[in-house]
Amino acid sequence: MDLKTSDLNQHISSQFNEELETLRTHVLKMAGLVERNLRTAVGALETMDSSVMVSIEQAEQQINAFEILVDREVMNIIALRQPAAGDLRVVMAISKIVRDLERMGDEAYKVGKLASELSSDQPPAAALNLAASLGRQVADLVKRAVDSFVRLDADEAQGVFSEDKAIDSDYESSLRAMVTFMIEDPRSIGRMVKLLWVFRALERMGDHATNISEQLIYAVRGKDVRHTEVSESDIQSIADE
Repeated sequence: MDLKTSDLNQHISSQFNEELETLRTHVLKMAGLVERNLRTAVGALETMDSSVMVSIEQAEQQINAFEILVDREVMNIIALRQPAAGDLRVVMAISKIVRDLERMGDEAYKVGKLASELSSDQPPAAALNLAASLGRQVADLVKRAVDSFVRLDADEAQGVFSEDKAIDSDYESSLRAMVTFMIEDPRSIGRMVKLLWVFRALERMGDHATNISEQLIYAVRGKDVRHTEVSESDIQSIADE
């Protein structure tokens, strides 16, 4: 049976309830900052407005602070409350989700920084449009992954996988287009290389969103959907060494 949001409110200790809710709230605030920074960075690609880096840097510092705070809260809950079953799965999933959120924050910052650098030496508009389009797709994917966490919705999390595959396909198509741009205008290679790093950062954010969804499914269903090609016998053979 799937874990539901209401299940998190059924504990003997009211203090434990409050700690879990505080932890969940901090993760959501952190996720909100990541999503906002990504959308701001993508907007900078569209407008070539370098002034947004001030707000992106401020938000990135807050994201890093939230990672430290949530890590401390997770350690305190495990040490003092010794959660079991579904509660432990949720707490452990959160401890991994915040790592992906922090890395997503790093990639969003990278996109914003590269957009700022490109504002004074702009690539072709068609190339920028490809990057901005992929950025919007990734931002929507991040939102969907976060929403699945908010609702503890494993079905919604499962849908993130197929969307990430579409993003990977668009990413590969965009790389081929970048090569064409560089062949047609070798003078643009320096600018296009920076834009290639933008595409790579966006693709990585899609992977991190998928990781979040995998952890959510584990928290809700107790099922590890990572590395499905690995069998139980593979795991056991390593454990027996």
